[in-house]
Amino acid sequence: MDQQAWIDWLHAETAVLFADEVFELVINRHESYRPEEVCRIMKPGACFITQQVGGHNDLELNRMLEAPVPEEYLHWNLAYAAAQLESAGLTVVERREVFSFTRFYDVGAIVYYLQAIPWQVPDFSVERCADGLLRIHRVIERDGYVDIPAHRFLLVAVK
Repeated sequence: MDQQAWIDWLHAETAVLFADEVFELVINRHESYRPEEVCRIMKPGACFITQQVGGHNDLELNRMLEAPVPEEYLHWNLAYAAAQLESAGLTVVERREVFSFTRFYDVGAIVYYLQAIPWQVPDFSVERCADGLLRIHRVIERDGYVDIPAHRFLLVAVK
């Protein structure tokens, strides 16, 4: 199945199962959504609020571990998501994008974190990434921590 066929199937499988124009408020946090479906289920004047993890989140971990950077979501940012919502018929009334840090104080926490988010470094294992983990460990020993850039954004839109 090619990428577009996969996306079409996924959208069909994840279609929202609600009637048209039933919600006054739709809240989404870190989940995918279909802008057309969100717009469809919102009453006129309704509000959609979403906080998303941007496509540049945690990429420094990949670089430090010499793991491939996942390119599938590099485009996912405030401007892209806002344009999607506006194309679906919503009006974006608030937008914020933040580039902050996640601070790690030991390499064990990084191992635990990467096991919890397997999409960041596919096929992650301590053995496979031992050299990179050792480099990170040395940074933590020297500086007391390592900061990994995080990417988040918030959108509020009305119908």
